[in-house]
Amino acid sequence: MKDEFFLENIRKSKQDGNLHHAFFVCASSQEHLNVFAKNLINEILSYKNSDLNIIEITNQGNNISKESIQKMIKKFSNTTIEEDAKKIYVIKNVEDLSLSAANSLLKFLEEPAKNTYAILLSKNGGNVLDTLVSRCMNINLTNAASENNNNKLIDAFKNSNKNEILLYSMEAKNLDKNIITEQLEAFYDQVVKINFIDRAGDYLDDLDIIKKMPKNISLVDAMLIKIYEVM
Repeated sequence: MKDEFFLENIRKSKQDGNLHHAFFVCASSQEHLNVFAKNLINEILSYKNSDLNIIEITNQGNNISKESIQKMIKKFSNTTIEEDAKKIYVIKNVEDLSLSAANSLLKFLEEPAKNTYAILLSKNGGNVLDTLVSRCMNINLTNAASENNNNKLIDAFKNSNKNEILLYSMEAKNLDKNIITEQLEAFYDQVVKINFIDRAGDYLDDLDIIKKMPKNISLVDAMLIKIYEVM
């Protein structure tokens, strides 16, 4: 169910022309990651059972080498590949990237080739460089269920119920600041980044202020009003 929630948001983002070029996916098992990656590829390509222009990279030995990343970059930067063809690379165990490989990948994520999509898979997201994660849409399949069940903001969006935003505003007065910021971050990753991409920068600026200051319900209320207005 949680997988479908993310896939539906990705589907909508694609229809709106706002499909992100990179996805960072965490789950507790490799099998779960593999299944989700396959479904995500199908959403990007819009058809199934094709491995055209898809590269899979995994660790050989102890880590993923810089050479593996550069080989992929060279192929996807090759002008002989049809210009409008979609190209996808899947990196399994991305936490095993060597530092030099991670730096090469980071540059490619910052300046991706046309119609090129990255799917980074990890069972231990805490060991992945923050600079890599920040360039991607984050999909946490491990914690998604508990986050969604307790996050009234995400529920409000899923139910198209603006009044639930106002209810959250009242409930936030009794919540710990860390819980509020975690739920606002989850709302950004699962809703704002996908459905309101033009507001993403402003949202992050407001969230950064809320994080840095002591608990201030007025700041939270102001942020929630902006969410209310765009829903």
